[in-house]
Amino acid sequence: MGIDLLKAITPSKYELKALPRKLMILQKNLIRYRYPFMFTRVEIDIYNACNRKCPYCPNFIYKKTIHKMKDELFYSIIDQLAEIGYKNEITLHRYGEPLLDDRFEKFVRYITKKCKKAWINLHTNGDLMDYSKFKKLSEAGIAIFTITQHDITLSKNNLSIFNNATEKEREKIVFRMGAEIYKVNRGGLLKSVRSIDKSISP
Repeated sequence: MGIDLLKAITPSKYELKALPRKLMILQKNLIRYRYPFMFTRVEIDIYNACNRKCPYCPNFIYKKTIHKMKDELFYSIIDQLAEIGYKNEITLHRYGEPLLDDRFEKFVRYITKKCKKAWINLHTNGDLMDYSKFKKLSEAGIAIFTITQHDITLSKNNLSIFNNATEKEREKIVFRMGAEIYKVNRGGLLKSVRSIDKSISP
């Protein structure tokens, strides 16, 4: 069977929709690095444990050994990013809840010290963070708090943050409901995220 060349080179609707953002990223990278193809996000999974089992995450199904990234490896990654003058996003999570790691604040402060022009995005379920913790982490260097709420209503912790935060502080907070998240099957790890319907409370 021959290859339909026209079909192969025609961008999909998704690719066309994403094109303006991709062009904007290339332009920003040219300004920041004089090189258009610099990566725009670094995800460092410092601790793979989580206090929830969300149906769209492999933690829901697969048992795994809990691992903490070695301090030396973390510092080496940040030092290398500092050497190239990295100025884009850094997150300290993948499939785990980063606030379970008691080194989290220390790591944030190290990033802030070494990569002064990068910005740190905390992805969390918010279960382990109240307004006091929010203030402390904000001061340490977190630029954006992406809090994904997995229950029907906001938890007491998340309400505490929302109700006490100033207008300026609220600009740093992105609240997302679990039902609103675009879900994928993680490269086949989850056969059908839509078919799973179980409690994900702690």
